[in-house]
Amino acid sequence: MGINPTHVGSSNRRAFFRLDLQIPVHYREILKQGESSYLLGPLREGQGVNFSGAGLAFLTDRTIEIGTFLYLEIVHPEMRETVRAVVKVIRMMVREYNGEEIVAAVGSFVLIREEHRDALVGFMHRHTVRSPETA
Repeated sequence: MGINPTHVGSSNRRAFFRLDLQIPVHYREILKQGESSYLLGPLREGQGVNFSGAGLAFLTDRTIEIGTFLYLEIVHPEMRETVRAVVKVIRMMVREYNGEEIVAAVGSFVLIREEHRDALVGFMHRHTVRSPETA
């Protein structure tokens, strides 16, 4: 049995249920420009691997500096709406897998509409209920 690159670790000290789930994540770095203005960096794509109502972990093609703020969108055909949020990168993990470097960013939600958090948690719940592994 090999390493599962989608498993990025877990802890029992969580405020929200977590779910390993592979769905696309689109993100842009929030770049500070002067005292009170910000720009969004180029659109990048990642692969979400672990979600909760408090944040997420996703695979990316590059490291992101800890403390960086990201604007992200989580889009999935089964979700009722696109989840939009601002996350703060709190940890980066780099692992070797089959000779390839796997980079995962862990982010904590800083700004998310409650309806979007509810949509994400609801999607996770529906996925868990249907999942054969939980039967």
